Amino acid sequence: MGEPDQCNHPLDAPVALPNRDVLTELAPREFEVLEHLVAGRRNKAISERLGVSESTIKFHVAGVLRKLGVESRGAAAAAGAEAVKPAPSPFGQVGQSVRPGLRAPASG
Repeated sequence: MGEPDQCNHPLDAPVALPNRDVLTELAPREFEVLEHLVAGRRNKAISERLGVSESTIKFHVAGVLRKLGVESRGAAAAAGAEAVKPAPSPFGQVGQSVRPGLRAPASG
């Protein structure tokens, strides 16, 4: 027997990212959930941060996936990473993000 075949195929096919206009179709809560997906948080952590049940988060994640036309949380996070631009916090940590098409709140 020879050496095993080496295969250089990606595990997942490349995902075509939705355009930014699709992100404006997300409801405010869905966009908020997308921000947490971009941050890599799991449903339980998102539910604790938003003060809702984990099943509610699952419902919102499903809506995000459907509206973005993707099949996984990772693909949604990749799509959202372009649009979710964290605003700097006065404490030097990541603050609120800015939804596409909306202005950041004035600081001061």
